[in-house]
Amino acid sequence: MAAPKIATASVPQDKSIKQSEDVLAAKHNQLNRLDCVEDLVLDETKLSEGDRQAIEHHI
Repeated sequence: MAAPKIATASVPQDKSIKQSEDVLAAKHNQLNRLDCVEDLVLDETKLSEGDRQAIEHHI
């Protein structure tokens, strides 16, 4: 006997997931404004200190 399949199920996004995706998209767009890694390191006006620390943590 084959296992039942749920092919048409979808889970609606709740508010917190939408907010998280919006924040990630904004950060991605913010990083796209940088021309190169040197801008990230040398130009302290393009990122906040918190954003810079988060990026440095992930690098």
